[in-house]
Amino acid sequence: MVGSAQSMQHRAHQHNVIHEREGPTADVANSVNSAVDCFHLFITHDICQRIVLHMNAEMDLRTGQDEDESEQNVHMTEEEFHALIGLLLSIGATKGCGQNVDDL
Repeated sequence: MVGSAQSMQHRAHQHNVIHEREGPTADVANSVNSAVDCFHLFITHDICQRIVLHMNAEMDLRTGQDEDESEQNVHMTEEEFHALIGLLLSIGATKGCGQNVDDL
């Protein structure tokens, strides 16, 4: 209890205090009309492209494909990545509830 009282009295150094708000501003947030728009406030198109690029590279490594053979391997597209994220969010929102994948 003594240790917790001392830590409550300790103040953070000024250089460790953040005075700016992170994330979308009210102006941008008011322009959101769909769940996809909201998603892209936090995960940009560039981030999605990088995730897909590295996911496909990891898939090539795990399947033992080299660069020449990777063209034959079916890679995930950005559209498929968005569909995967949508399914995962839908399952999370409904807590799975034992739904069939086709019903999602």
